[in-house]
Amino acid sequence: KQKTAYEIHERLVGSEMCIRDSAEEDLILGLYKPQSPDAQSPHEQDEYYFVARGSGEISVNGVTEAFNTGDALFVPAGADHGFLNTSADFYCWVIFYGPKFEIG
Repeated sequence: KQKTAYEIHERLVGSEMCIRDSAEEDLILGLYKPQSPDAQSPHEQDEYYFVARGSGEISVNGVTEAFNTGDALFVPAGADHGFLNTSADFYCWVIFYGPKFEIG
């Protein structure tokens, strides 16, 4: 059963997990609310984040940038990255897309 954006949002509220609802291997769509600290590892695919609510900073390969609601963020495959100093209400849509690269 496919979920509506509202149903996915309701599952996210109060949660600190990524919900992945695509069965396609080359595209994963989800909602992400990072834990503090945001302990991510480099991923095999490019990531696109769309900030649904809140603000904070993202660090990508040692470069830190501020963001706010409505911003779009890009993290290339294999990059060290994580969210920093996020507001309590922060969450974002995340899309993993593209060919998978070997990490290592």
